[in-house]
Amino acid sequence: MQTNRNPLEITRYSNSSWFRIKSKEYTIHIDPGYGGLLENLHIKESLFKDKADLILITHPHKDHVRLEAIQKIRKESTIIIAAENALVPAEYPFKVIHEYETVEFFGIKIETIPAYNTEEGHSTKKFHVRGLGVGFVIDIDDLRLYHAGDTDFIPEMRDLHDIDVCFLPCGGTYVMDIEESSHAAIQIHPKYAFPMHQADQNMIDFKYRLREYKDIEVVMLEIGESKTIG
Repeated sequence: MQTNRNPLEITRYSNSSWFRIKSKEYTIHIDPGYGGLLENLHIKESLFKDKADLILITHPHKDHVRLEAIQKIRKESTIIIAAENALVPAEYPFKVIHEYETVEFFGIKIETIPAYNTEEGHSTKKFHVRGLGVGFVIDIDDLRLYHAGDTDFIPEMRDLHDIDVCFLPCGGTYVMDIEESSHAAIQIHPKYAFPMHQADQNMIDFKYRLREYKDIEVVMLEIGESKTIG
């Protein structure tokens, strides 16, 4: 019997890995960072109206965490959970989280797995060493989401199970490329796959590589666009 699930609204905020996940009761922002200037993203001010209950930060690079972005989405009660060395201002208390830790807030369970570049991975610049960052597995409203952070296709992804939604980088420079990312999607086999951190890669190629997997819906969002699932 299928569970009656409350829908989640997923909205993209940057070309890197910044997404908002909005449930009936709570709002989560993951990796509120960007390259360049915030105003150049042309995010509608209405998308900053509902402040974050949770902010999750996979690692310290500026395209994943920026002060101006946190200021836009934070409220007094916002809980920030961040990988070690994330550049969160001292006046904003946050919880440091490492690989294979689990926390729970508001009934939302958050687990971490590693995120890193490998020697054999297709990324051309190996800036993400093991321990720099994490990927997040989030259980919310009977849905299970995986945000990979910046990573290559790593063995730990093979241990993921029952993932409904995954966010996978595919740019090929600092992260896995389209080929690796599509292999990761096939291995994880979510109901919805969101390519991200695509640099100048064509996300249509990601979708094409998954064309035979009819039970995986590839969702390609531009900045400011949303997808409702559940």
